[in-house]
Amino acid sequence: VYHTARPAEYVQKLTWLLDHPTKNTSTIEDILMDSRGQVMGYSMPYIKGATLGEMFPTSWQQRNRWTSKDTLAVVKKMENVLHDIHATGCLIVDCNDGNWVIDGKEPFCLDRDSWQLPQYKATAIVPSIQDPTVLKNFNQGSDWFSWAVITFMLWTGLHPYKGMHTQYP
Repeated sequence: VYHTARPAEYVQKLTWLLDHPTKNTSTIEDILMDSRGQVMGYSMPYIKGATLGEMFPTSWQQRNRWTSKDTLAVVKKMENVLHDIHATGCLIVDCNDGNWVIDGKEPFCLDRDSWQLPQYKATAIVPSIQDPTVLKNFNQGSDWFSWAVITFMLWTGLHPYKGMHTQYP
């Protein structure tokens, strides 16, 4: 829910998303309006679980008995989610670790209202996962770049362009 009414283009984008659900994403259930009928946001079902960012530390993985087989299963499912999103003509663009929640071994992609749709540009991206060769002309390749960054972090706990793994000096 936002503090100010959303512009007409945002309302059209939400309506499109409401009419085009995708599996394992934060499905939009309803468009929320204030007492004057102005759109203030949307509702979606609660998705329990951990964000990818919470799962990166070894301490989380040990505490939750998370194995490399678990990581592989989730990464493969995330790949399928991304394929499904691309099949609709959409791009995630902001495919960051806070926009994925893992419920058990089931990944869910969040923040659908910031996605790039065929007729609407993306509204956000975290610079740490952005393809440096793409400024604003996002494409499926830039989504896959971001996916590679966050799945690398899930495997190693490190950003691929920052830090050094203690076992591989």
